[in-house]
Amino acid sequence: MTLPGCVPISGQHRSRRQAACALVGLLLWTRRIGAQIHSRSVRGKVTDQRGALLKGATVRLKNRKTLNIRSYIVQQDGAYQFTNLQSGASYDLKAEFLGATSATAKLDQFDSREEALIDLKVELK
Repeated sequence: MTLPGCVPISGQHRSRRQAACALVGLLLWTRRIGAQIHSRSVRGKVTDQRGALLKGATVRLKNRKTLNIRSYIVQQDGAYQFTNLQSGASYDLKAEFLGATSATAKLDQFDSREEALIDLKVELK
């Protein structure tokens, strides 16, 4: 790749110019590679067995590889959302409300959706 201003020159400034051109080329290449790394997100609603939205429920997202856990407290609309998830990682999702929990939902590393929609249902007693 030839960059503007990166033409061969003679003299003592040649090595500096070559180093600067190499650095600019490396930065452009790194930026292009970085743009190819995608993150993804997951969102959904938390309801009880009758379909009522569960304001105040806690949704936990666990990375199965690193075991890191992120939490989200559901607001009035019953919705949760986790963003900036690693595209090559698998996750477990679970909701909890007043001691009752949902089944564990899975977001697999092979799931290619950029934004997954996973609703969680908590069986209240």
